Amino acid sequence: SGNRGYKSAWIYIPSKIYKSDDFPFQDNEEVIIEIEEGSITISKNDERSRILRNFGIENATLPRLLEIKAKTNRDQPFLYFKDECYSYQDINNNSNKLAHGILELANNLDLKAPKISLLMETCPEFIFTWFGIAKAGCVFIPIDTLLRAKLLEHILKDSDTEVLIIDYKFLRKYLKISKNLPKIKKVLIHNAPDDFNFENYHTNFMSIITSNTQNPKINMHNEDPIEILYSEGVTGKPKGVVFRNVLRAGIALGYELRGIGFDVASKIYCPMSLSSSTAHFFVVLPSIFYDKSLIITEDFNASTFWKEIH
Repeated sequence: SGNRGYKSAWIYIPSKIYKSDDFPFQDNEEVIIEIEEGSITISKNDERSRILRNFGIENATLPRLLEIKAKTNRDQPFLYFKDECYSYQDINNNSNKLAHGILELANNLDLKAPKISLLMETCPEFIFTWFGIAKAGCVFIPIDTLLRAKLLEHILKDSDTEVLIIDYKFLRKYLKISKNLPKIKKVLIHNAPDDFNFENYHTNFMSIITSNTQNPKINMHNEDPIEILYSEGVTGKPKGVVFRNVLRAGIALGYELRGIGFDVASKIYCPMSLSSSTAHFFVVLPSIFYDKSLIITEDFNASTFWKEIH
């Protein structure tokens, strides 16, 4: 309606929807309404929403975020582990080296965007592998190292894992169940001893680390599946949740964490396992987006906790 050079429209929202606890808007809240190709999109216009909107939906993938931050932050430290330190550029380069190796492996195995499970202790290679899998356009499945063999088998079956990357110290656990997992085409072993006898089915993890530090040219959409995260299985077998837009969730949670000092912190200490969803959404992803440095440790140890903090 309107006859003074502008057009306005009333949008009727049934009370059943408006009164629902899931309805995201408040009375008199400022919103943005977009009409495109016959559909109407109503979105919030608060600060958090503006942060997400300004970043750009086309950039809202983990690979794209890594590439943007590698350019803007370059030599700024991102990851600390023991006496090691990796800059934002280092993280992107190491992830790219793995991504190209994963792409080559998938091609050799005739797999398209395979599901890749990771059973590895907390270390920089965990981060590189996670990001490398994402940059290769594959689906990442982190697995809790404390799981018993039967629950490990359940996750590998339920997720349709096709490639497994595993620390050597957990290999015996996997071998107990390997005959029940015919879908797994390749097992990459991390930290294998020098005298380990690799065969065709088992390959050295180091073999997929290439020298190519260029960003892979993979056409990814922000709604493509990127991770499957499993519950701890407290009330039954672990249940998997497919995540697509993990980045937007991490950005939003980082914004909410400002109240406890996230906005002024320069270093974030993470003593928890990197296989947990808490580490992903509350620590790693927000740290990247908000330009923080991340400190990781092999595991939580009460006797060394404060020493590591200092």
